[in-house]
This record gives sequence, C-alpha cells and structure tokens, in this order.
Amino acid sequence: MPPGGELPAEAATQLAAVLREAGTNVLRHSRAGWCRIEITQEEDVARMTVTNDGAQAPTPPDRHSHGLRGLAERLALAGGELRTHREGGVFTVEATVPTAP
Repeated sequence: MPPGGELPAEAATQLAAVLREAGTNVLRHSRAGWCRIEITQEEDVARMTVTNDGAQAPTPPDRHSHGLRGLAERLALAGGELRTHREGGVFTVEATVPTAP
C-alpha cells in the first residue's frame, strides 16, 4: 500500500465494487467458515484478493444479476482484470487495477 495506506480514488472505487460483489457472494452463495480479504500495491497496480472456504458448485446467474462477469467487464474498461479460481472448497476472487493515471 502507498504511504498512509490510501489508494487513489479511482482504484479504491473499482476495488470497492469488487468487494461488495465478493462479499455478497460469500454471504448468499457459500457456506464459508472464513473469508480473507487482502489488498496490496506493487508499482502501479493494486491487487485485492478475497478468499473463502465455502465454495459450492457454480450456479448460473439469474437474469437480474451481472455479478462477476459484469465486474470483469468494468475492470477491463478501467485497465484492470478480474480472475476467479476454485480449488476444492476454496474460492478466490482476485482483482487488479492500475493506480497510476
């Protein structure tokens, strides 16, 4: 993280959207016993990783949900990336966003 622990406003806004969606998914779609949120910054990229141990079989989104796919599109437009990974019962969402203009 930068000195003082603050990210640029645009990077923080993008990561906040990811955190809202990831948190909602943990609460609604998992049986997590734990959830870990990590935010780091290296060079001109901020990375947020949300990991939980409650992964279940994937379910298709309903017609009103944009979910992780919509976030991936949003981050791509901002120069970032969203990746997900499931291994056993652990599910990870990793988002990267640029921190330099």
